[in-house]
Amino acid sequence: MARKKATVEASVDSAPIVKRAGAFLGAEITGVDLTQPLDAAAVDAIRQAHAEHGVLVFPGQGISSQDLMRFARYFGELSVHPFSTSTAETPELIVYDNQEGNPPLSTNIWHTDETFRECPPMGTILCSKIVPETGGDTAFANMGAVYESCRTACRATFRGCKRCMTSDRSARSSMTRMKVAGNSENTRTCILR
Repeated sequence: MARKKATVEASVDSAPIVKRAGAFLGAEITGVDLTQPLDAAAVDAIRQAHAEHGVLVFPGQGISSQDLMRFARYFGELSVHPFSTSTAETPELIVYDNQEGNPPLSTNIWHTDETFRECPPMGTILCSKIVPETGGDTAFANMGAVYESCRTACRATFRGCKRCMTSDRSARSSMTRMKVAGNSENTRTCILR
């Protein structure tokens, strides 16, 4: 299914400033106000930064749910997660509220990236409204860089592997299950995308 891109609206000229945040992954984007519509040049610059850095951080943005969804639509059609929490008004938006007395759902099993779909979304946008003083970290990894850093013998282990993901909640862990081609008994846990 083809994903449609939202029409870019006119806005005050805004030029994103991209600052690399890590050696292999991540960049900080400033110089844009996500509470306002973005112009085509800003959207293109953000798209390019995402392609180059993989994970983008937009610090100090006090955005609403509507702002978040408008921003996401610049990059494609929004998906509706099949079993995460959402509301009838905004099924594309998942809200996790893990405060005391409101225990979290089984978010330690699957996250919101929908990588179990045959054609997963190109990305996930996270927006934290309440951040703990310690903990609560979200980790990202550039598995392409990990693979490139492997020795030739290690890379050979992964050649011929196929990714097989499931949304089965009874899965033993949230790791991707990989089966080595030609040997269905040999199951490895790793992530290659």
